[in-house]
Amino acid sequence: MLAGALFNRAADIFTKVVELQEVGMEIISNDALIHQCGKCLQEALELGRMVRHRSGDEGLDDLWGEPFKAFCIPVRDFYESRYLKIVQTIRHIDRIADAMVDALADEGPFRGIEPLIRELADAAKAKCETLRADPVLFEVWPTLVVAGDRLRRLEPQLPRRASEEQIRRARRAYALIRDGVSLIQHIARARVPMFKSMRNYLEHCRRFQLATEEVSHFPRRSS
Repeated sequence: MLAGALFNRAADIFTKVVELQEVGMEIISNDALIHQCGKCLQEALELGRMVRHRSGDEGLDDLWGEPFKAFCIPVRDFYESRYLKIVQTIRHIDRIADAMVDALADEGPFRGIEPLIRELADAAKAKCETLRADPVLFEVWPTLVVAGDRLRRLEPQLPRRASEEQIRRARRAYALIRDGVSLIQHIARARVPMFKSMRNYLEHCRRFQLATEEVSHFPRRSS
């Protein structure tokens, strides 16, 4: 909260500086207002390294990179970097969705899940491309929420007399679904890549796939 308050304070000071310049007052680089603005930003940045995102991986300083850039580089360069970051974010959403499909599409209890995963990914990418001030957000955001809920509410299709191993694997598969939905929605909401969280999730999917391959290739006992 303190990091956010300091950042907002810096933004308020910067806004006032611009307003003063618009009415003809000259603000030099070593002015007390500029110094105070920079001090607030620096403190917010330091505190951001100690605060974690709800995913438990990225720190807030990782996610706040774009707002801080607005104070450091020309506006044109800032928007160019922002568009590139959104493209990168969309690419990461596709990578996560592909990993979910590869790990879960052929999994018995959740067979046929791919269309639901692709629906979530498409909604998340649309959210990334939509400005918060755009009225279409009132259509895009509910679509993303509903797509995530459909996946979270999936029930595994287990045999009547499922073994303990089948139940255990179904639980692991559902955990991957739940975590994948949360991660995609976190990324869509922030509109920036979450590198650490994505790497961790891809590794979980890879391990699940390896376990699946080991089970499928395990020699059966002869009766």
